[in-house]
Amino acid sequence: MLLEWALEALVKNAIDALSGQGGRVAVRVEPYGAKVRVSVTDDGPGVPADVRRRLFQPGVSTKPGGWGIGLALARRIVEQQHGGRLSYAPGDGGRGSVFVVELPLAPVS
Repeated sequence: MLLEWALEALVKNAIDALSGQGGRVAVRVEPYGAKVRVSVTDDGPGVPADVRRRLFQPGVSTKPGGWGIGLALARRIVEQQHGGRLSYAPGDGGRGSVFVVELPLAPVS
């Protein structure tokens, strides 16, 4: 399932951000009105300010040797295939990153 891949990509990016130095990655799922919100948070170095506005564009990467397709593809999956939204925010105190996936809740049958 593509949504699983998108969420896995966000978690792997959070782990990669820690660069083997230790730290925390947290995944939180919570209701948000008529949506569900999935947050992937890490306490790594965060995304440089000059990269943030281009973060979801193909070819943009902060990883050495990165291709810059993971976040672009994850956003496309979330938004075009599932009618949701994928966004980024700096972590608390400017340290780390928070990626938030918001998805509409399916009607209960």
